[in-house]
Amino acid sequence: MDAARYDGDFYSDAFIRDPFAGFADLRRRGPVVWMAQQNAYAVARYNEVVHVLRKPDIFISGRGISI
Repeated sequence: MDAARYDGDFYSDAFIRDPFAGFADLRRRGPVVWMAQQNAYAVARYNEVVHVLRKPDIFISGRGISI
């Protein structure tokens, strides 16, 4: 899958202090974003989040849901 890449630190003090700017950055990058430091994909746009949540048979969280 070709996805935009996010190299920021999702757990940094700056991100935590201002998550709105961080999530806006993720949404600007595209519907699916590769978070390099977490080695995981993220969806931050409303429509994509709803889609993922409504398809538990496809987007399986059996190994946990936390990064």
